[in-house]
Amino acid sequence: RGVFGSHVGNVLRRLCRERFIELRHDSVAFLVENMTPSFATAHAVAEALDALVVRGRKPVTPVLARRALMAAEEALEANS
Repeated sequence: RGVFGSHVGNVLRRLCRERFIELRHDSVAFLVENMTPSFATAHAVAEALDALVVRGRKPVTPVLARRALMAAEEALEANS
């Protein structure tokens, strides 16, 4: 996804850090590669991760990242 993908990855990391969610590098790579490249989607993914993860636990795995992406896409579609 080029430069925009790296920006979205940075936004995801920042949004998750604000929620005390640690993203693994492979989880960020999965999300950037598979999500719609928009800041709205990044916010929705961070919100979905916040709902799914227990703060202070292990870093987010790609499996959990996939679940959050699916939830975020459903939420975005419902709000459209």
